[in-house]
Formats: sequence, C-alpha cells, structure tokens
Amino acid sequence: MSHRVESLATQSQTVSKILQEYFIPEANFTQFIHIMKNIFTHHAAKVINISIRHIPGDSESFLSYAPHNCFAFVCYIALENRPDAHAQALIWTRKLIDASIALQGKYYLPYHQFASPEQCMAAYPHYADLWVVKQKYDPTNHFQNSLINACNQALIADHSFLKSRPE
Repeated sequence: MSHRVESLATQSQTVSKILQEYFIPEANFTQFIHIMKNIFTHHAAKVINISIRHIPGDSESFLSYAPHNCFAFVCYIALENRPDAHAQALIWTRKLIDASIALQGKYYLPYHQFASPEQCMAAYPHYADLWVVKQKYDPTNHFQNSLINACNQALIADHSFLKSRPE
C-alpha cells in the first residue's frame, strides 16, 4: 500500500518528523536490522518508514560515512515536541549510534546532534585531521555551525590529537 506524498508532511504543531541515517557494512546488514528493531520496539519509537539503499565505498573523504560498501538505513520518525520525548529520542538514538559503531558502521552527521562527542570521534576518527585543515584556512572559526561545535567538544576534552598532527 502506498500513501500520497502529502501524508508525509507535518500537519501538527505537537509532532515533528525527523530523519536519521545509519551506514552499516554489507556483512553486518542482518545483525543491524535485529538490533534496530529491538531498540525501536523497546523505546516505542514512532517509526514512519525505513528506506534501505546500497552505498558504494568512499575512501577519499575526510569524513566518509561509507568507507566501504555498505547499506544506508534512512529512518523517518515522528517525534513529539516535548522535552521528555526529545530526551527519550536522545537515549535510543545514542543506542543506535553505538550499535552502528560496534558493527563498524557510522551515522549521518548533519541530522540532529544527538550523538555524544565520544560517539562523533569513534565514528569519524579523521575529524581531528579535518579540524587541523580547517584551522589552517579559518583560524578565527568564522565558518561554524552546530555540527562543528558538537564534534569539537570531543577535541576540546582530549588535546592529544594535536601532538601527533603536523602544523
């Protein structure tokens, strides 16, 4: 059964629709499906749709979300606009991120910044390398956003990455 596109639009002031995306290596496809189902079920997440697409590996990008061939799980979720619902979404999203990292996968950075700084660094260990390049071309941090600020929390907490990076 298919629905009209209009049915996906937000019709409510009390509910927002959010996207989340997880990139899982081909070999871990089935395992992630079971983990994701358990997390969504346990936390009663209001999943509207999950699309799965194949992504070819990209080993060139600093922050590649698919360094190897993988499957992307694009989750479309209804989230009530209440602080307690947002707090619950933070919990189950971090569990999904932990699961993706444990399976050598990643999550998509630009969506809601639910990931902890530690999860950001675990999923994207080359973020520190990108930050060094960014500092070279933007030393005053003129160009920034909430994603950069969230990922930088891990770098601020652990300056050891600076010792091993060239100037």
